[in-house]
Amino acid sequence: MSRWFGLTFFFSVSLFGCKKEVPPEAGGAAGGSVEAPTQGSAIDPAVSALAATFAPGELRVTLVNPGAEPRQALRYDYKPGTTGSLQVKTDSDMGMGMTDPTTGQATQLMNIIMPSILFDIEMSAEGVDAENNATLVSKVSAVGVEARPGSMPELIDTLTQQFAFIMGMSTRATLSPTGRLIEQTITPPSTISAELAEAMKMAEQATQTVTLPLPEEPVGLGATWTVMNVTQANALEVFVTQTATLESLEGDVATVRFTVTQDLLRGDGAMMGLPPGSSLEFTLFRSEGAGQIQVDLSQPFVFSGDILVGVQAGFDVTSNGESQSVSMTMRTQTTTSTLP
Repeated sequence: MSRWFGLTFFFSVSLFGCKKEVPPEAGGAAGGSVEAPTQGSAIDPAVSALAATFAPGELRVTLVNPGAEPRQALRYDYKPGTTGSLQVKTDSDMGMGMTDPTTGQATQLMNIIMPSILFDIEMSAEGVDAENNATLVSKVSAVGVEARPGSMPELIDTLTQQFAFIMGMSTRATLSPTGRLIEQTITPPSTISAELAEAMKMAEQATQTVTLPLPEEPVGLGATWTVMNVTQANALEVFVTQTATLESLEGDVATVRFTVTQDLLRGDGAMMGLPPGSSLEFTLFRSEGAGQIQVDLSQPFVFSGDILVGVQAGFDVTSNGESQSVSMTMRTQTTTSTLP
């Protein structure tokens, strides 16, 4: 059981940060049924072909509909010396099942309601260059794990130890006024091991943006744009497509709703950290949904969001000559708010 919990936890960490909301039938939730994976390939050749046209680190923003008049260019306005603090709260539910290859009968292995995980992040703008690109610095100032209804109390100590190494992690990023990440460096705390430091360095590849990218063109209410990129998230490589819609703009405060899909490009046993000699092949990967963010463009550290992540996956695992079909569901709700 501990081996499967470890795989579940690793899979959830790999997808941490995906911003989307799914209907119950799309993602499933802990406490619900676990479906047998659908046989076939989880990788869409058409999506893979599109992803191959992207340069490393490329973020492609395309205006689909400029919206109603009047229109204006949306820009983040970072002023040197600006500071702010955010709290990110994450609630996750996970389920896992296995299918007998002989009988085809599905067995539920686990349904887990995770405790709440909270991060406090201090942010500041150190400077702005001639092109209005801002140098931003952030640091994890507090980490907490709290019980929530139905969660397993024994996981609190385990997760507290797992996430303690993030305390003190700092990030330095250069961001354009339209929210495009130009450069980023993650510095791990000096107290962690070399292995954990390397794992945190891998997070640089997964973080393509620290804000919602904005279109270059002027937009009005109802404007729609897409944001596409290839993301390496530890165990998985996925193609991310966001479709954003400007719901309201009151002064500098913009409310944007967005839908998100993720398509699997690569994910194998070596990437998932399975024992040597084991293999893994995804047979199903489904990730879709929606979210919302509200931001004051004149004070970019003042924003809020309420996001629900949903993923359904199926894969065949072969180890020691034995094969099993495994299914996994995960739902993660992330709430971000500005601290006083």
